[in-house]
Amino acid sequence: MRNQEPETEVDRDDAARAVRAAILQSANAAIAAGGGPAAQSRYAIVVPLSGGDALAYHTASQAFARWDRADLALWDEIGRGSRDVADPALGPFLQGGYVVAKTADERGEVARRLEAARFDPSGMVLTVAPTMGCNFACSYCFQGLDKPTNRMREEVMDALVAYLDAKTKSLSRLHIAWYGGEPLMHRDGIYAMSDRIIPICRKNNCHYSAFIVTNGYFLDLVTAKALIARGVSTCQVTLDGTQAAHDGRRHLTSGKPTYERICKNLIDVVTNTGLSISIRVNVDSKNAADVIAMLDDLKARGLSGRPNFGVYFAPVEAITDACASCDEESFAKTDYGHLEAELYRAAFERGLCGLPRPPMFHGNCGAVRKNGLVLTPSGDLHKCWDTVMNPELRIGTIYDVEEAEGSRMSKAWLDWSPLKNPVCSECPILPSCAGACAFKFVHAEQTTGEGGALPCPSWKFNLAERLFLRAEKMGVVAAEEWDPELSPTRAEAALKTGRRHDFDSMRQAAAAHAAVAAE
Repeated sequence: MRNQEPETEVDRDDAARAVRAAILQSANAAIAAGGGPAAQSRYAIVVPLSGGDALAYHTASQAFARWDRADLALWDEIGRGSRDVADPALGPFLQGGYVVAKTADERGEVARRLEAARFDPSGMVLTVAPTMGCNFACSYCFQGLDKPTNRMREEVMDALVAYLDAKTKSLSRLHIAWYGGEPLMHRDGIYAMSDRIIPICRKNNCHYSAFIVTNGYFLDLVTAKALIARGVSTCQVTLDGTQAAHDGRRHLTSGKPTYERICKNLIDVVTNTGLSISIRVNVDSKNAADVIAMLDDLKARGLSGRPNFGVYFAPVEAITDACASCDEESFAKTDYGHLEAELYRAAFERGLCGLPRPPMFHGNCGAVRKNGLVLTPSGDLHKCWDTVMNPELRIGTIYDVEEAEGSRMSKAWLDWSPLKNPVCSECPILPSCAGACAFKFVHAEQTTGEGGALPCPSWKFNLAERLFLRAEKMGVVAAEEWDPELSPTRAEAALKTGRRHDFDSMRQAAAAHAAVAAE
């Protein structure tokens, strides 16, 4: 087994390290008890190369290696059940988690870690929308084109501060995501709440961090410095192509352009502050051909190779009825997966993103966490960003959080688990996606079209391609070692990432969840 990444790099994520240690502990226990049959891990992904070698990745331990023919021959023997877990030749495989004792409960270990993260009482993820108003008129926005104008009232802010004054006494970490609408349309509210919340966290020995999702139009240098002073360390801004493409879909409500102003703000902030900016590029059939030209433009503006600047890509999806009109332009899952792999290669080669590594428990968002809440300007509490425009889907209000957390709607989110449906439960990338978007199960009736309704993330459709890119740029493989028949995620011989959700499996999973939630 050659070119296995060093442990410090592989195990950068605490959850991956914990799972890896547990898997190895189980194997060592079996060895100490006299051995027993070895088995291939259910979370091992093998990508064949043209010369007979392969790349191997473990979605739970995040180990990544190149295997030669001898390794693959041994791997096949393990698959046939002809190797003992105590065999010294299996040492590297055991260290990476690729091989386990046949008696090991891998899925149970992943489930325990997933649930521990979801129900961790020491941390809280709180999304706060100081306003749902927005100065943009994006056709695919979940708000639709009828923008509200209300801002968070003082009594809502007071109730939030009072709640956090009590809550942070039992927390070690509080993370706030400022959201909207366009949150910087009420930046004074962000400043005022931050100036009250941060001293509370300090008093209660609770670590505070913050993030903001903004369209970037108001993110000038003065505003960025004010946010940094109030604990905001990361920021998401959306660009959807070069000036013509972006301004055609992300213009002001007046119809005026926004691209040049946003780019000027980005350059000022990235150059003069340490604020980390992540550019989200929403991709559909209308702008796909323009994205690489946008990457070239960002590079030409001097934004490549910056430690506090990067891009990532996301499919446009008709998540709610308000944005259902964009469903015709949305890509099918497989088509988007192929395109996304190409875009990440282009972005990396231009110095605009790092090498891809599958995430750990990426679908474990605040919506399914015990201590995850979304607060709207009216004082309504939700679990998910995608429900904030529908008051009927709220769980309660900030004036009685205990009652909200005990509501049937809240329990519906917390009762959801990817382990309760066979597609997710058996999936080899479960440790990466954690079931992906729970909204598509909890409120399946609200989603439309393949892109919006089916939850499997893009990793499911391009994992082999992304792993090959990582290996190629690390110097582990050569470009010509990609085998167009055997290497792709969906090759003729196999579907490397397992069964994908379809409409039938989604309907069954959603119906089963609804029945449990109604009990």
